[in-house]
Amino acid sequence: MKPTKINPRYCAEVLWGSGGTTAYRTNRVGTYYYSCSGHGGYVVLAEALTSEERQNIDQWEKAEKLRVVVHEKQIYAVVYADLPRTYGKAREKFRCPTPNNIETREVYFFEEDCAWSVLEHFTDVRLIGRETRDATHTFNHWYVKRKGMGVK
Repeated sequence: MKPTKINPRYCAEVLWGSGGTTAYRTNRVGTYYYSCSGHGGYVVLAEALTSEERQNIDQWEKAEKLRVVVHEKQIYAVVYADLPRTYGKAREKFRCPTPNNIETREVYFFEEDCAWSVLEHFTDVRLIGRETRDATHTFNHWYVKRKGMGVK
């Protein structure tokens, strides 16, 4: 039994579809971008963000909580079925040493249509080698403008 970690690509494929997944590089460790068969976007481990960035982002998008099985401060299993928008079936078989604890880790998902703008508006996270998009315009159009209408 070997320690593991949260697999951002697998998270993306559970949410957005598997098969033909393409990964794009970002400029910050712990942030990932995937284009999957059904959709795509950023997958961001919460610890990759500062507390100020998280506070700003949490007003618009919330992190998903994944249960992890921990033994001696090492993750041995991740419960991917905790992802709320499961595109496919998440595998759940795992073995780990005992004693162990169930803890949670937070992961943010910013889909490619408009939620990406929340991440890029409040942080310096960007895709490497891709054209720059206007995050502020998209954020204002899809989030700020609609907030007054009761839409998140």
